Amino acid sequence: MNFVDFILKKLGLVKIDSKENYEKNFIKFSEEKDKFTNNELFYCNYIDNSKLFTNDNVYILDIGCSEGADEIFTKFNFFSYVGCDSLEKEIIKLNNENTHKNISYYNYTIIPPENKNEFVKKYRFDHYKNDMDYFNFGKSLAFEHVEKFEKTRENRSKIFGQLDRTKNNYQKSLTVDQIVSEKLKNNVNFMKIDIDGFTNDALYGASKTLNSSSLFFLKIEVNYTDPMEKDHFVEAYNYLYSKSFKLYRMSQRQYLHKGYFGKFIYDFPCQNFSGVDQQGDLIFIQDFDKVYTNFKNDKITLNELYKYFILLEILNFNDLAIYILNKYSDIFETKMVENLKNLFIRKFSISHFKKELSYQEIKEKLDSK
Repeated sequence: MNFVDFILKKLGLVKIDSKENYEKNFIKFSEEKDKFTNNELFYCNYIDNSKLFTNDNVYILDIGCSEGADEIFTKFNFFSYVGCDSLEKEIIKLNNENTHKNISYYNYTIIPPENKNEFVKKYRFDHYKNDMDYFNFGKSLAFEHVEKFEKTRENRSKIFGQLDRTKNNYQKSLTVDQIVSEKLKNNVNFMKIDIDGFTNDALYGASKTLNSSSLFFLKIEVNYTDPMEKDHFVEAYNYLYSKSFKLYRMSQRQYLHKGYFGKFIYDFPCQNFSGVDQQGDLIFIQDFDKVYTNFKNDKITLNELYKYFILLEILNFNDLAIYILNKYSDIFETKMVENLKNLFIRKFSISHFKKELSYQEIKEKLDSK
């Protein structure tokens, strides 16, 4: 019995000699999706009901969409969602189950541009030493037990085979820019990237898209520990900062239980007993100074501003929306600005004061304390 098995047995987590007990004693991973969106959408409902936002869409590109579109993108007809994934079986399943005309899925593998090395040389985190021992998944307790777990299940596809997206594509290999050109007619307002270790390849292949004045938000999966991987957060940050995107939120994935194997799509385990993963998500926002300047110079339309605020609410950034409305109060008529602040403060109002108060009323209450 090796050290890892000894520790697990002492902790009462697993009985080594029984296949049934091996699976039984690992707490199951919850099937609940990792939610990043806001469900209380007062501004979105206002836009939808008032018909202010017509003959246009909020364009969403989801790179690595094997779990399907977030349900929020099915609630409003003004969303146009394109999802791409290299796992053919998942795309077939999603297309068979899809009942929404504004949602489409494609079996594509994401590749970097031909000049990828130029990007890497310029943006890669370079404060490392080649002889340093960086932590990665291959060195974790989970890695050894994934292999053991695979041997307990007959006729089971290899976990790492599923995760190797270069071996699961049966259609096209494209850069993000090519997908945006082919499927979104060069329009994308929010881009989400979750492709198991190849985030920076996707970003480098999205150079033209990142220069677009109408791409406002990105949510990307990164790793925080291994600078030699293709999804290290410093490299992604350096590149996106050069494109005028500001990091607004960062999170570390934490499994809902201190569990390992279960019903997650890849039966993919956490990397330690605490349930905390070495990976997480970063959300970047296009600097509103740039958005404001583009609007004043007629490079983006009023509809694009509506989209920016729609996405702020979708991502639960109501506080930032109010800050922007206060700082750039001339972007809408005065009455409209006040109305929007009331909509963006409503969630806070109901939560903290148990009733709907206006922005001004809440501000007076807070100022008086």
